[in-house]
Amino acid sequence: MTTTIRIASTNGKRLAVLGRLYLALILMCSMLLAVPRHADCQDQSSATSAVTKKVKASDLHPGDVLLYLFDPPVWDFPNWIVDKLIVDLDGGTYNHASIIDDSGKVVEATGKGIIKNSVQASIKNAARVDVWRLRDPKGGDLGSPGFDAKPVTDWANQFAAKDGGYAYDRLLLLAGITSSRRVDPSIGGKILELILEQAALLLDKIVSEGRVQMICSELVYRCYLGASQTSKDSRYLLNVPRALKPELASPLQTQASQFWAKYQAAKKNDPLPPTPEFVTPRDLETGKSLVIVGHLK
Repeated sequence: MTTTIRIASTNGKRLAVLGRLYLALILMCSMLLAVPRHADCQDQSSATSAVTKKVKASDLHPGDVLLYLFDPPVWDFPNWIVDKLIVDLDGGTYNHASIIDDSGKVVEATGKGIIKNSVQASIKNAARVDVWRLRDPKGGDLGSPGFDAKPVTDWANQFAAKDGGYAYDRLLLLAGITSSRRVDPSIGGKILELILEQAALLLDKIVSEGRVQMICSELVYRCYLGASQTSKDSRYLLNVPRALKPELASPLQTQASQFWAKYQAAKKNDPLPPTPEFVTPRDLETGKSLVIVGHLK
């Protein structure tokens, strides 16, 4: 997690787009504050809120998944609006995800790439962080006898070692949600258009640098996907919801399709296959494989 403005401009063209984005977002603030949370996520969110157990950093297990809610103050407007929209459009509780390696470090996708971070540094600016753990169909938790976390943490280490090959910005997560999921119709078309436009410019920059985009929740999912394939053990594969296709009016539907095609084309250069479908924090939260252990913060 970085504290820099995640949609900061890097050239004149992006600056002009960013100015229009700010204007449209400011005009829509009052509307967004009233956007209802998705009904299909209410039960899961209620269950998450009901967990009150406090977890210490020393209680974390290798392979544990951290799910975060970043909620910057409204005067930090670029970060505030992106973090809010991820939660509202994704329909879950969180807007960031990471995984614990075999040494107790946090492996996460940030603006600097895929890094290893201390728990304290990773969660410092989060409003809330919950710990989730893989549980197999027979009730055995990851790390229990016969269910070693090493296949998962081995993949986390591989991704961290490829740090320079990956890039992440939360705007990519937001644009991916807009392009591949069913979007709340109360969100204005102009705001969605500008999200896609800005994210496309960001994706072009990442490609021009010879890097590949990696969504935070995708990193978590792929550590388990890789573990399931290398160990030939299906217990490691996370059961996450299937992506819902968008229902956007033209020309947004065209723009979303174009962004999604560009996104998938860039993914073909990923140095560490296999590459899964788009995975969001909500997918990790509402899937059938991870169970919440407690609150880290």
